[in-house]
Amino acid sequence: MTRLIARMSRALAAGGSVLLLATSGACSTNRAVSGKVLPGEAGVATVVQENDPRLEGEGLAGVELRVTDGSTGMGSIASTTTKADGSFSLKVPEAAMTRRLEVHATSEQILPFRGSTMLPMDGRKLLLFVEPVREIPARGRER
Repeated sequence: MTRLIARMSRALAAGGSVLLLATSGACSTNRAVSGKVLPGEAGVATVVQENDPRLEGEGLAGVELRVTDGSTGMGSIASTTTKADGSFSLKVPEAAMTRRLEVHATSEQILPFRGSTMLPMDGRKLLLFVEPVREIPARGRER
């Protein structure tokens, strides 16, 4: 950084000009990704057409969703909580839409979920099936 400042100072002293550009994540374009979280027998993340009948199923409310990009180490790039009907909408940076991302789902009512998927484009939706927490019946003593 100090080398850059020294070069800019020399350029200005020699009668030149310096153009400074500031970049920020706030300038990046975000894309809306929507979908639904449903109870299932196993955890699965899949992309479906917007008219998929499973999107009409009874969803899970209050599930916390987080999207991460493990390949770049960016950590969390989007997060939200599902609505009463299990639906959600995320704002994901446009640049991340071309990579396989991880979707994490947590709630007291489900087992922790992590699935890897490409996020939907062209009006398609993200459908997450997560495993509800179930009581395990006590087993009798075996001989």
